[in-house]
Amino acid sequence: MARVYLDYNATSVPRVSAKEAVAAAMMAPANASSVHTEGRAARAIVEDARHQLAVLIGAEPECIFFTSGATESNATALSPQLELAGEKVRCDVLVLSGVEHPSVRAGGSFGEDAAIYIPVDRNGVVDVGALEGVLQGHRAQKRRAFVSVMAANNETGFLTGPFDDAAYREAVAALLDDRELRRTMGERAERRIRERHDLEKNYALVEDRLAVLTGRAG
Repeated sequence: MARVYLDYNATSVPRVSAKEAVAAAMMAPANASSVHTEGRAARAIVEDARHQLAVLIGAEPECIFFTSGATESNATALSPQLELAGEKVRCDVLVLSGVEHPSVRAGGSFGEDAAIYIPVDRNGVVDVGALEGVLQGHRAQKRRAFVSVMAANNETGFLTGPFDDAAYREAVAALLDDRELRRTMGERAERRIRERHDLEKNYALVEDRLAVLTGRAG
């Protein structure tokens, strides 16, 4: 009897185009940090990937960092010391949900007593009202909160929302009472909309480049 793999919440089957991209990248024999021609070619593959990811999520390429995986990424990102619009700021508390990955619950560089947990519903979706209440409380105390909650539950597949809603992002920024943050979030939201309109064009360019690298070009 044929088996069908359905456990996409744990690990998804790689797309054919992704496997082809990995195979093509592994054919580059050089160290991407080397300055010779082969090294620069390998570096170009890395930088192309960085740019494609930036366009996909509406970020700046220089803000994309490659790590060994999510655990290292969480440990690196969860820091009370941040830089916002060129200025160093400090977050006083780390706001989490009880269903976060252990690497998130570990808190990164935050102290153990800095973590605050907000509830989730029976599907593992974050209680947005509770989150708003926590942010309002810290605003009243003039404390800055670092919020780290999953956008999609990796066990149930349910999406946490409405974090992708512009009005909600504006509401959260207002709760933080940070005009610079509101401006930055607004600019990024507008830029994300513009760049998403260009995604189809970028995907076509990527497919053409992969075709050349894998010898499938007509």
